[in-house]
Amino acid sequence: MQRLAVGFTFLILLLSSAQAEDIRVYRQGEIPDPAEVSRILGGTGDGGLKGGSKLKIRGVKDRGENMAELTQPPKPSALSLPVNFDLNSASIRNDAYPALEAILTGIRHSENKHLIIIEGHTDATGSRTYNETLSRKRAESVKQFLVAQGVLPSRLQAIGYGDHRLLKPEEPFAPENRRVQFRAAQ
Repeated sequence: MQRLAVGFTFLILLLSSAQAEDIRVYRQGEIPDPAEVSRILGGTGDGGLKGGSKLKIRGVKDRGENMAELTQPPKPSALSLPVNFDLNSASIRNDAYPALEAILTGIRHSENKHLIIIEGHTDATGSRTYNETLSRKRAESVKQFLVAQGVLPSRLQAIGYGDHRLLKPEEPFAPENRRVQFRAAQ
């Protein structure tokens, strides 16, 4: 019975860690590096290490066989950007364009041509239905901006999550929860 409980606990930990993701979060006023955007959305790059993503540690053996390898944490699977909109509106504010233009440059330089998912997110202010609709409209506004700049509409999909995937669940009204995330579809 104890083995079963340990196995069940391990399975739950494994599943919960599989759902966790590493998101590169940009702060208000921070302009994304287009090369980093390209690595995250393009599925290319070395995860920040030159020459590969594994480090070898000498003198550490695994049962007398090969040297142990420490693997760098995986590259972020998404990037989060605080895109400013007018209150209760899907109109992108002028101060959001420099960051969106950096995203655009990163998408253009991406070697990979995966579908890019644009996710709209809100904080917990307002009803769930209202937040889902508003977040979808905001993601659509970002998509339309990218399309107007020459990105093929077939490469982009806009989704609104409302307040279902808070970046800071312990602070449901935090401004960090109001964001747009970008990820490459797998």
